[in-house]
This record gives sequence, C-alpha cells and structure tokens, in this order.
Amino acid sequence: MVTNFFEICKTDFDALKQKIEATLFSRATYTVALTMYRMPHLFSKLQLAWAFYVATNMGFGCRIGSWGFDKYGKRVKAFQNKKLQFDSEIIKRLERAQIENYDACKVLELYDTTDAFHYIDPPYVDSNQGHYNGYTREDFIKLLQVLSQIKGKFLLSSYPSDLLDLYTKEFGWYTKAFQKPLTAKKGVLGVKRDSYKTEVLTANYPI
Repeated sequence: MVTNFFEICKTDFDALKQKIEATLFSRATYTVALTMYRMPHLFSKLQLAWAFYVATNMGFGCRIGSWGFDKYGKRVKAFQNKKLQFDSEIIKRLERAQIENYDACKVLELYDTTDAFHYIDPPYVDSNQGHYNGYTREDFIKLLQVLSQIKGKFLLSSYPSDLLDLYTKEFGWYTKAFQKPLTAKKGVLGVKRDSYKTEVLTANYPI
C-alpha cells in the first residue's frame, strides 16, 4: 500500500489531491476506505492510494482498523490540517525512505548498527489487535530476545506485560508509563467517564 501510494503521488498527484480535498471526516468514508484497503484487487491504484491515506489518517491512533471517533472535534480539525498540508513534499519524504515487507525481527537484525535508532510499535499482546490480529506472546518473546542484542538504540511501545517486565529487569532497560484515553463509558448514575489504558515506553537508553 505504501509503494502504491508513492507511485500515485508521483504519477497522478493532482487527481489524488483532489480526491483527498473532497473527503470529509466521517465514519461512512472510513468504512469505504477500509473496504478498499482489505480488497485491493477490486479497485484502481488511485482509489487504493486514497483509501490508504484515509484509513491511516482517520483511524484510531492513526492506525488502520477502527474509525477515530472524537466527540470534541479535535480529529476533524487534525484531518482538515492534514489535507491543507498535503503537497508535493510528501513525494520527497517517501523518496528517501526504504520500504520493507519482511519479518520485523529480521529487519531489525539486518539494519542494526551502533548508530541506528529503532522505533518499534508491534501489535499489543493480550489486547484487541483489530486489523493486526494474530500477534502472539511467542512473537513478542522473539522480539524481546532480538532487542536484548540490539547494538543501536531502540524505543518500544506496548501495554504493561509480565514478559516485558522480565526482560526489562534482566537487561536494565528504562521504562516510562503514561495514561492514554481509550473510550467513553457510563459510570455511576449514568454519568459518562473517560476510560484510560496504561501505555509503556521501553528503551535501552535513559528516556
């Protein structure tokens, strides 16, 4: 999807920009984009480039899988700003990127050097992984084992985990936890309260 997005930016930028500018922030739009993303053989390259842009920029946490509902309008404003900022500079940014579609642990090993920085954001184990469903505890253990031998620096995003705690203590990694708003739900007497999830950053250097 990323490579197709770059190709359309390069060869049919005006048409893609016009489609993006004509797009409103809505659940229905996101559903259409997600359908295209999941059945790419049914749509044109231009449609798929649009779907990729919408699915990421309207997704919850800018991830493909669920619509980023926001009752305060912040996501709407953010999407409007992104449409205004969508220009040919994105082509230059992608031209300097190398895109891998390969086992993540092998990619880490291949590109690891003493001056490398790895930001790692895998599907979170023991949680609702949505579109990324299927990432297991065994996969997470394999990742942690690779990270324990990294020569460069890494920063890992995750939820709290007993597995992560074991590796953090053994290898002296640094952690920082923070509360992240997740959903809204009814509390006592029908009053709506925000629901929060603890997210953890882990690194092999002081955060």
